[in-house]
Amino acid sequence: MEEGPRKKLKLSSEGMEEARALLVDHCKGALVNLIEPLFSIHCCSRCVLRYLGVKDFKVYKYSLETLETALRSFVKEESPEQQEVATEDVAKKVCVSCLGTLQYADREEFVSDIIKKVKEENYEATRFTLNVTVPSSILVRTQSIFVYLSNILKESNSTMVYTADSIADIKETFKLVLCWEVARITQMELDFNSPLKITVVSEHPETENDHIFLTQISTANLNIRKVYERGQCKFIGASRANIATALRSVSNEEFLRLGQCPPGSVENMARVQSVEMLHEPIYIGGRYFKLTRGISQTPWIINNRRMTENSVSESIGDVLKPSVRADDYKFVSAGREDADVRMIGTGRPFYLEFLNPRRITFTPEEILEFENTVNKNADVKVKEMQSILPDQTSIIKEGEETKTKSYSCLVWVSNEVTEELLQQANQFNNTEFVIHQRTPIRVLHRRAQMVRDKTIHTLCAEKLGDHLMRLKLKTEAGTYIKEFVHGDLGRTYPNFGSIVNCTADLLALDVDAVDLPWPPVRSE
Repeated sequence: MEEGPRKKLKLSSEGMEEARALLVDHCKGALVNLIEPLFSIHCCSRCVLRYLGVKDFKVYKYSLETLETALRSFVKEESPEQQEVATEDVAKKVCVSCLGTLQYADREEFVSDIIKKVKEENYEATRFTLNVTVPSSILVRTQSIFVYLSNILKESNSTMVYTADSIADIKETFKLVLCWEVARITQMELDFNSPLKITVVSEHPETENDHIFLTQISTANLNIRKVYERGQCKFIGASRANIATALRSVSNEEFLRLGQCPPGSVENMARVQSVEMLHEPIYIGGRYFKLTRGISQTPWIINNRRMTENSVSESIGDVLKPSVRADDYKFVSAGREDADVRMIGTGRPFYLEFLNPRRITFTPEEILEFENTVNKNADVKVKEMQSILPDQTSIIKEGEETKTKSYSCLVWVSNEVTEELLQQANQFNNTEFVIHQRTPIRVLHRRAQMVRDKTIHTLCAEKLGDHLMRLKLKTEAGTYIKEFVHGDLGRTYPNFGSIVNCTADLLALDVDAVDLPWPPVRSE
């Protein structure tokens, strides 16, 4: 990944003119008198703009030096009596407000960890968006500086209304400056709707206890408990949300009485604690066949013991996962068959949802190669695989309970299979009928006790032996076929045994068809 040409912003006349124009618009009257006090407590020039209420964020892209020069030039014109703070003192200090996050967002010491992560992960992406989490102590310091500035305005008898909402948000400004620099180096486009999201969490151990004084203010209602975990001391209750709520509940007078106002200087800049990258899922679907009994649809594990050696999902997903370079995958199908049931005929619709994929797009030739690789497995086969759009996945779930399914059953009956018995069995060959199924005994531990009415659309029987028959069924989705055949101790009625007036039992079951158009469109 080549680093793009660096735009020359440092001390640019364009940047100074743009910054000065914004200052003219924003810094009416008393606000101009806040610039030098902000520099005096070692606020960086970007944070000075924030406290002046500059929310035209594109100006923050200019260098600290350019912005500082523009600010000081503006002060000399508008308020020449202000005493200027030495520039070198400001430039050398870590900003007391942003703790170096916004101050150094476009510099190597802050961006290097992000760029390293982007290169390591190597996503197939041309666009990205970025979220940031700043140290919670910045919340406290922002409030401290707000109180400090409010006091200055009050002492100068200013009638200007200055509220916390006047301040440009640190997260938004920090995020944008960081985004611009990442985009410049990686040559990716910044797009806030991008499926690739980078999350940067920063920390500043030096100020992590800045909020503790809030526990001494009753109106703050900040309750922090000290606990020990594995020999380490931790504080519970000091979440970012709790600190923000506490600060909103504290008056300026209470803050001045117990807090540090303005905030003290710091020796070290904030650092990147973690960089996480997450891409939205991609989907690949098709139809699968299970040609061997004794294979579950997904890993079947009870008490840490595998009940089947292999599964359909693993036979397909484990083949594709290395090429997609995903963290994991989810297997979703239109219904499911038991481990001892084959899925033959037209196959069962399915899709794989790949979580956090690095590889995003595949050619039809590559997907065909996936099919060929999966189909080397003698037990599980696939066909018609293709990339699936996210909004098409609902077809699978909708079809799971609404479509019809066809089955082939090998059935034993206690009476001899005579012509009369066959006539009894085939009386519903072209006639629909409804059965009433109580929740089967075998699934009572995981399904609610209820009666389900299901429609048998067709039933066709043929003789295979003196006591053997083959049943061809077409039923409503969700019908328990095993229980329809043997009756489940009377919990399913009518059942096949009651239809032929003898005991019936299921010896083998195959699913022949799942009546669902899938996949939606074959990629060319």
